[in-house]
Amino acid sequence: LLRFASHEHAILATEWPVEESIDPSDWKRSSITITIPVSSLVVDNEEARRKAGLGAGPGANDIPKIQERMLGPEVLDAKKYPEMRFTSTSVEVTDNSELLLTGEFRMHGQSHEVRAPIHYARSGNGEIQISGEFTVKQTDFGIEPVSVGLGTVKVKNEVLIRFQVSLKPAPSSHQLP
Repeated sequence: LLRFASHEHAILATEWPVEESIDPSDWKRSSITITIPVSSLVVDNEEARRKAGLGAGPGANDIPKIQERMLGPEVLDAKKYPEMRFTSTSVEVTDNSELLLTGEFRMHGQSHEVRAPIHYARSGNGEIQISGEFTVKQTDFGIEPVSVGLGTVKVKNEVLIRFQVSLKPAPSSHQLP
């Protein structure tokens, strides 16, 4: 889930394949890669705004225009840069349910290191819930924040990226006699 600060839009990734190797007994040996097809991003629909904790958004007539602009060459340029990707480079344990995840975030053809404090919780069925967030600046990735109305309405440079992943244990390969 991505959220632009100030002129707030909620953007939901509707597809995001995850490659992971998680070792809860030794988090430092864990790794994760999340890939987001840029074309799968949806701006300001009801689910995105609810997950971002935002109230009413732009009017129904404005949302398709905002969506087109976001995916177009002026902002994310989905045709030229078809995916965003986060690849972890290290995991540090900070306490019983907190980790510090460091990795490379690639967007708009550029990569930068990010650090994200993350929270994890285990459920009774072995599933692990991981959530966290980090902020990036659009200009660091070669994107000029959108401005309309002769600059009277601007999207801030900072973009808050939130994520929540549920990891289920792989089925056992042991066969009973």
